[in-house]
Amino acid sequence: MKAPWKNSIRLFAIVLVLSSETNNAHGQKALRGKYQLWAEDDGRIEVKSWYVEGETALGEWWKMDVTALVDTITGATPIGRPPTDNPDDWLARLEEERKAWVIQLGRHGLEYDFSFEFGLSDEPDYYSRSLAVSGTKGIWEDTLNLNLGLSYMDDRIDTSVPGGPGYGIRSKYTPEVFFGVERLLDDKSSVSLNFTYGK
Repeated sequence: MKAPWKNSIRLFAIVLVLSSETNNAHGQKALRGKYQLWAEDDGRIEVKSWYVEGETALGEWWKMDVTALVDTITGATPIGRPPTDNPDDWLARLEEERKAWVIQLGRHGLEYDFSFEFGLSDEPDYYSRSLAVSGTKGIWEDTLNLNLGLSYMDDRIDTSVPGGPGYGIRSKYTPEVFFGVERLLDDKSSVSLNFTYGK
């Protein structure tokens, strides 16, 4: 499924430039790269992932994190037919690439913590945008933490790909709310209770 990646790449470049300028002002920055490989026996499934992660301080209390990734999956998987001498009769060949990035703006303060996150993921039959807001409030000298969060996903699914039901591009919207309580018992243990509701 085609997605407006040119606009996303431009926005990502702008964020990196702003991060660079902010780094010059505050001197706190980090840039990391990561590569992961998952490979099953006999080359059945192979997943390669490349990550770039950057973070920068935005003043005394705020910081921004940016993560970009590209992962590919290749190989073959059974489709349910009985095996024959010709593997093409009962195996489906895979080769798919996903591109995604996430921007997170966070505040770590004396009274509360706050974060805002925007994410984008694009693959041939699935395009997803997500928003999330969360906050944490510590009470009783931070021995009891109250967590609250909201998230919303806006997805587009292409059902016309080979093997799909053929309904065209369909939309899926997923709102969620999260509430959690964490109690610190001592310097090595804690107990937490979390509730998530999504539709």
